[in-house]
Amino acid sequence: MMSDLTTRILAIILAIFLWTYVRLSMREGAVVHRALNNIPVSVSVAPSWAYKLDQRYGTVNLTVKGPAALVNNLSRDDLEAKVDLSDVREARSLRRTVKVNLPKGVVSATKLPQINVTLVPLARKDFPITVSFITQPKVGAKVGEYLIQPDTVTVEGPADELDKVKYIVVRVDPTEQLTSKREFTPRAVDITGERIETVTMLTPTVTVRMASLTGEHLTRQVAVRDPQLEKLPRGYSVTITGVRPDVVTVSGDATVLDTLAGYVDCEPLDVHTLRSNGSRTTRLKLPPELTVQEGADVHVGLNVHPIK
Repeated sequence: MMSDLTTRILAIILAIFLWTYVRLSMREGAVVHRALNNIPVSVSVAPSWAYKLDQRYGTVNLTVKGPAALVNNLSRDDLEAKVDLSDVREARSLRRTVKVNLPKGVVSATKLPQINVTLVPLARKDFPITVSFITQPKVGAKVGEYLIQPDTVTVEGPADELDKVKYIVVRVDPTEQLTSKREFTPRAVDITGERIETVTMLTPTVTVRMASLTGEHLTRQVAVRDPQLEKLPRGYSVTITGVRPDVVTVSGDATVLDTLAGYVDCEPLDVHTLRSNGSRTTRLKLPPELTVQEGADVHVGLNVHPIK
């Protein structure tokens, strides 16, 4: 009797084990679908070219299907979405199908996505590096002169993006005594001070230190006066709508600073080619002993009206 009971119990346990094994096997072998979103797209181009992606196409979404054991353990980090344009040798806009590396046995359940890519010439340009303060020093505060090495950097990117670059800056805390060299990452900014992310610094870091502990200068804020307009276009009137920046922080020897009025002048601006509203860039007129923390360029807004 006891032997029969033991046999029956073992049979039941074995049946449960076999049933569980079969169910798990069926589940692992079942074909499932899964959506994987925001897969980053990489684009390959020839060395002398750059590319621009439509901002909607920096990533792609994909639905895949395959055995549950593979699909359920798949993440977007396991996938690489690629577009190969290395054979293209002219500037143009293209629409290309994205290729995605999928594990063997896993396929796309939907049509592979397409993206819009514009191929543009790659250009390089050298820019001087200037110091930009994280916080503006108070008027009358003392700031040191800085030694930057190297003092220029080569910037690479699409030609039209390079045209937007006005300054290459390293951001320094004016209250910090940089008595020894420290590494900083240079940044490209436009005329408004906004960072430009679409270009690359071929020198990723530079060193900055104070030129000397005795080279301290006073600072003073002054207004920027509108430039004089020269060579007005025939048949048009031109008016200035504003300058940017309209206030700058000037630093230098106190005796030279004292010679400044409450404003600083700009170089005259030639506007003979203007026929519509726009802007031009001129520079501040300063004694060579003085420097401007914001940079010497001034962005001038202009309105143009036909003379009736």
